[in-house]
Amino acid sequence: MRFTIPKEHRDTPEAMELVRLDREFNDVLEASVAAMRHGLLESDPKAFARISEREKALLRQIERAEDAYDKALGEPKPINLNPTELSEIGRTFGQADQVEARDVLARTLGYLDRNGPFDRRVSEAMIRVAGGDLHLLHQAAEAAKQDYRDLLC
Repeated sequence: MRFTIPKEHRDTPEAMELVRLDREFNDVLEASVAAMRHGLLESDPKAFARISEREKALLRQIERAEDAYDKALGEPKPINLNPTELSEIGRTFGQADQVEARDVLARTLGYLDRNGPFDRRVSEAMIRVAGGDLHLLHQAAEAAKQDYRDLLC
């Protein structure tokens, strides 16, 4: 699981679905590893492709289940931005866009924080990549959610 479900939320339908999908995904990953060990890729590429497609389908289902969990429980909670981040937003974005920029950044950092340790420099990278453009900031936020380390390169 990409994040820990708080104890008080574990009995919600959305959390139970996430747990179910996570178990199923782990089973498919084990099947994929076993298939590789037994040379299924070479001996039966179509069978191996079916396993790979199942992995991809489960990842999409998990993504939708995470969205449902987030909507139902108001997760992830935004993180308070530090003075440097607030200053950079003020310097980089126009007055009309600053509230949305702060919200996007705070929610993205909340998402990253929920999913485990992350490098806080990602906020600086998101602001730099966006260059004052909200559309680019939203794209940077989506990229950070996939793998924030890509923004730090």
